[in-house]
Amino acid sequence: MTPRYAMVFDLKSCRDVLGKLERELVRLEYSLDRFDRADHAANFAIWAWRLTDWVYADIAVRRPLRKRVAEACGTSVDALDLDGFRRYVQGPQGCPGLACCHAIAAAAKHVENGDDQPPPDETTASAVIIVLHPNAAGGPPSVELTEWRTSQWLLRTGDDDEAVPDIELFGDVLRFWTDFIYANHIA
Repeated sequence: MTPRYAMVFDLKSCRDVLGKLERELVRLEYSLDRFDRADHAANFAIWAWRLTDWVYADIAVRRPLRKRVAEACGTSVDALDLDGFRRYVQGPQGCPGLACCHAIAAAAKHVENGDDQPPPDETTASAVIIVLHPNAAGGPPSVELTEWRTSQWLLRTGDDDEAVPDIELFGDVLRFWTDFIYANHIA
C-alpha cells in the first residue's frame, strides 16, 4: 500500500519533492542577489524538512522497510514513529544539515510572540535562525547563526559549529535524501 499525498503543484511523491530540491539548489547556485538567494534557501530548507514527513509516510506502510529503519534508529518496529524518524535523520547518523532545515522550517512556521522560548512543539537545539531577541543588556543579539557574505548565506548546524556556505550544507542534505530514498526504493 502506497501512502496517498495531497498533490501540491504536481508534487505527488518523495521523488517529486526530491526533484524540487534539486531545482531549488540549482536556482540558489546561480542566484547572486541576496533576496533571491534567501528565497531559494528558505524554499530548499522548508521542503527538505517536509520531505521527512513524506518519506516516513512511505516507511510506515512498508513493514520490511519499517523494520530496517527502526533498527537503524535503535528502536522496535512498533515504537518507530515520525518523531523518532525525525531525530534519526537530523542526527549524526543521518544528516546534521537537516537540523538546520528543521530550524528554518520551524522559524518560517511561527511568528515572534515576545517570549524567549521556542514554541513547545519545536526544537531549536540546532538552530539556524537569526536571533531576534536582544541580548541581556538590551543591545543587539550577541550571536547570529546565519549570516550573509557576498553571494552566499553561511549556515550553522548548531551554536558551536563552524558556518558553511549554503550550497555546501544544502548539497549534503540533497545527497543524503537522494541516497536514502534510492537505497530504500522509496517512490
